[in-house]
Parts: sequence; C-alpha cells; structure tokens
Amino acid sequence: GMMAGADRIEGTLFGNGERTGNMDIVTMAMNFYSQGVDPQLDFSKMQHIVDVAEAVTDIAVGPRHPYAGELVYAAFSGSHQDAIRKCLVEKERPWNVAYLPIDPEDVGRSYEAVVRINSQSGKGGVLHVLERDFNITMPRWLQTEFSKVVQREAEHDGGEINAIRVRRLFDQHYLDIPTGWRLLGYDLHQEAGKVSAQIRLGEEHLPREISAIGNGALDALVVALQAHLNLHMSIESYDEFSLGSDSRATAMACVALLVNGSPISAVAMAKDTTSAAMQAVLNALGRTQPSALSAGHPGAA
Repeated sequence: GMMAGADRIEGTLFGNGERTGNMDIVTMAMNFYSQGVDPQLDFSKMQHIVDVAEAVTDIAVGPRHPYAGELVYAAFSGSHQDAIRKCLVEKERPWNVAYLPIDPEDVGRSYEAVVRINSQSGKGGVLHVLERDFNITMPRWLQTEFSKVVQREAEHDGGEINAIRVRRLFDQHYLDIPTGWRLLGYDLHQEAGKVSAQIRLGEEHLPREISAIGNGALDALVVALQAHLNLHMSIESYDEFSLGSDSRATAMACVALLVNGSPISAVAMAKDTTSAAMQAVLNALGRTQPSALSAGHPGAA
C-alpha cells in the first residue's frame, strides 16, 4: 500500500486490536525487511517492544509469532538443525540461512538458541551444540552414534537437553579416562619401516609398561595391548582434529574399535595427535576391560 502511494497504513502491534482481523504491523514490516525492503520502522529491540506491549495490554505474544515469538529462532527437528548448522558455518553475507529469513541479531536476538536438543534432534543438532559451545567437532560416524545416545536421554526425560548435559554425555561415553588407563608417556623408535614403542600407562602411583613393534605408534599400541591382555582388537575408524593453539589440548582423536568382536568408540584430547590417538584407544579399551589391566602383571608384551 505504501509503495502504491498510500499516506499511511494502520495496524496493530502483534495483531491485538478492538476486534479480530487487525493487521499485525510487526509481521508486515518484517516481511518487507526479510525481502530487502526497508519498512522505516525500528524493530532492533524486539524483545523490549514485546515486554511493553504485554505489560500494557496484559496479552501475551504467542511463542510462535513469526518474528517476535520465543521459539522463532529455535529449531527442534534434526533435518532443520543440520541445514541451519551448515549455513551458519558458511557465514554467508548477505544473510542466507535456511529456515531463518532474517539474522536474529537484527532484532536484538541471537542464534545461540537456534538449536535446542530433544528426542527429535538429529546428529546435525547435537554436533552444532558441541561446536558452538565447546569447539568440539566429530566425524560423521561418531555423530550418528552419539546422537542416538542423546536421543535416548531425551526420551527418558521427556524434554529438552541443554548444552551442558550434551557435553556431560559426550564426556561420559567417550572422553573420560577410565581408572588405570591413563597414558603416562611413551618412547618411539623407527627402524626399517617399523616403529618400536615403549608405552607407560596406568596411574602415577601404579604405572605399567608395555612394548611392541608395529607399522606405526598406534599399531604398536594395539599389538602390545592384544598380547598383554590376550584379546583381539582392531581399529575400524580413526579421525583426528585440531583444537587450536588457545586450548590446553591442541589435538583430538576419535577411534572406533572392535574388541573381541564388540564395537566400542572413544575420544581423547592431548597436546599432540599421537598422545590423543593412544589415549583414545586406551579410553575405548578401558570401557570394555575395566579391570583387565590392573589384574594383569606388569611387564613387556
């Protein structure tokens, strides 16, 4: 109407007027804004407008109001969360994020709450929370596995799971070091294409040492553990990531093992990739053999 020459447009805040059918100025103006047309109305402090309108009228703004509602910038379904996460990683300008027609910051909101985790959430949503709040990423195979852990927890509770609980679940299932399985140190020597490894593990008051020769440091550790514990294990998947120089741990390793035919996954962080990889293997094995190492005898494999 304005573009066609009207002097003014009459409407209401959030559709609340003397009867039904009153045009919501907020929705109309923000629809224009989302298409690149300046409505010449300032909604940069949308929550303040909501607060005043609710206080004056004693009528609550619906949580799913198109631009002002509490849930507008939240996504629950896994497919939506994954699409939003991928768009945010690209950080395109001008704003171009699936399911979010405007940048939430333009109305005084943030997209920190875009992804909210419940039983419907998929691997994309869970990964987004870990990346956003803890700078932790995961390979696709671990995303799929861990999302099922989070879904089970959400189904058990029947509600949402916040970022702190997601991180706690991640630590509990993958990152925490089982008692007696801490990597204390290692010595590696390469000769004729093979790596000889002496590995110290356990606890400071009760260290143990195992040794073996393998195609690399990780292979030597697997060979030593198999001989020392009389079991069969193999590495099915392995991925490593850099955490950045501003963290105490600068490397993260994710491993998936088969131990006597049973799958187990684990994660570890350390100052270097070799230590992270070795600790990840020890974390995984320690969850399947919690007392095997302490029950065994110290010595070389």
